[in-house]
Amino acid sequence: RGDGTGRPEGLGDRVAVASARDTTETLSRTQKLMAEELQRSDATLRSLNTQSRSMQDTLQEHRAIVGSLNASRRALARLKRRDFTDRILLAAGLFFYCLVVLYIVKRRLGFAGWRLFSLFGAPPGPDLHADTAHAADDACQVPEGLDRVGACISE
Repeated sequence: RGDGTGRPEGLGDRVAVASARDTTETLSRTQKLMAEELQRSDATLRSLNTQSRSMQDTLQEHRAIVGSLNASRRALARLKRRDFTDRILLAAGLFFYCLVVLYIVKRRLGFAGWRLFSLFGAPPGPDLHADTAHAADDACQVPEGLDRVGACISE
């Protein structure tokens, strides 16, 4: 009844079946572990893809903000230059206005009145406006009781 090895015939089959069953269970556990690992890898891959998209969106927002900041920096520099130019033009306009006012006051008061505004006094030499002042005196006949300056100017 044996197979020539000295073992009974059913014992070899049982050992083979048990060994096959153990191998099948081991392979089944390995397959299950591999499926779980595959699911974890898939979840990790999805998470990485989501994070990658989030990083790309953040990078695009960063680039947009940097572009806005650069445009703002250029606009601010332009505004500073314009402010400086405006200040210079305003100062030049004020200076010109003062010169015009002084010129008008000089013309109204004559050369003698100009000495009030002169820093160093009258220039040396003859009064160049003396002849025109006497000519104006001769030309302007003011009736008595009227102001001479107002009457002569209105003519």
